[in-house]
Amino acid sequence: MHRGPVHWRMLCGMLTLTLCAAVLAVPDVPPTDQAVAGLGQQPQPFTMKWSLAGGYAYQLRTHIDDGGHLSWGRGHVQLKGQTPLRDDLELVVGARWQRDTFTFDDSVGNWGHVDAVQLDAGLQWKVSDRWQVFGGGQVLFSAESGAGFDDAVNGGGAIGAVYAFSESLALGGGVGVRTRTLDDALIYPIVVVEWGITERLRLSTRLTSGWANKTGVELIYDWAEGVQVGVAAVYDYQQFRLSDSNATAPGGAAEATMLPVAAFIAYDVAPNVALTAFVGANVAGHLEARDTTEATVWSTDYEAAPIVGLQGTIRF
Repeated sequence: MHRGPVHWRMLCGMLTLTLCAAVLAVPDVPPTDQAVAGLGQQPQPFTMKWSLAGGYAYQLRTHIDDGGHLSWGRGHVQLKGQTPLRDDLELVVGARWQRDTFTFDDSVGNWGHVDAVQLDAGLQWKVSDRWQVFGGGQVLFSAESGAGFDDAVNGGGAIGAVYAFSESLALGGGVGVRTRTLDDALIYPIVVVEWGITERLRLSTRLTSGWANKTGVELIYDWAEGVQVGVAAVYDYQQFRLSDSNATAPGGAAEATMLPVAAFIAYDVAPNVALTAFVGANVAGHLEARDTTEATVWSTDYEAAPIVGLQGTIRF
C-alpha cells in the first residue's frame, strides 16, 4: 500500500480537533505557558519552572474491524523544565518515558509492550510585548520489547511564533518535521490557541491531562479555587519498531493512532501538587504494521471504546 492515504488520514484527524492540530514533536512546554508575554501586556522576565508528572490510562476491550479484540494501557512519567537564559530568552527541556501495553485476542496483528523515551530541547524568545518565537528539537526512541535501540531512534524539530491579540487571546502557528521508522519523514502543522473566553472559561492547546502525545485541545472551566473541570479532544499518534520475533511483521514497524474525547476534573491537593482524572471514549482507533521492505502487511480500524485515566503532577 502506498503511504499517501495514511498522511491524509492523519491530517483529517488533526483538523477535527477544533482548530488545534498542534504538536507531535515540539518541546513539551508550549509557547503559551508564559501567557505569551502577558497576553498583550508589557513583557515580564521568564522565571524558572519545573514539573514532574506521572499517570496511567486504560482503554477497555473493543472489537477490531479486521477480526479479534484489543485492550490497551499506558503508563508515563514526564519531567519538564523552563530555565531563563536572560529576561527575554528561555531554555525549555523535557524528558518522557512511556510504556504502552497492547493486548490482542484472535487478531492478525499482534504486539505487546512498547517502550518510548523522548528528549526535547528548545528556546522561547519574547520578541516584543505581543510576539513570541519558539523552536526546538527532539530525539525519540520507540520500540516493542526485544527490538534493538539503534533501529528505533528518530528525531526532528519545529519552529513557530505566537501573537497576542489582546490580554485574553493569543494565536500562533508553525511547522515541524520528524523522521519515522521505515517511512518518509512526517511534516506537520502546529496550531497554538490560548483564548480566555470568560473570566473562568478558556480554550487551550496546552494539555493538562498529559497522558496522550500532546496534540489536542481543551475547554477548561475554573469551577472553584483549585478545581477545574473540562473536556478534551486528543489526536494521539505513535510509531514504533517491531522486534525480530514479532509474528505480524518481524523487524518491521507499526503505527497506532487514536482520537480520545474525554471529560476531566483537576484538583490541587496542595499548592504545588495536582491530580487529574478523566473518563471518555476513544472514538477513532487505527492500527498498521509494515515489513522491512516498507510494505503494509496489516491495516485496520477498531471500534470506539471507553477510556479512563489518572495523573499526578508536582510543580517545583
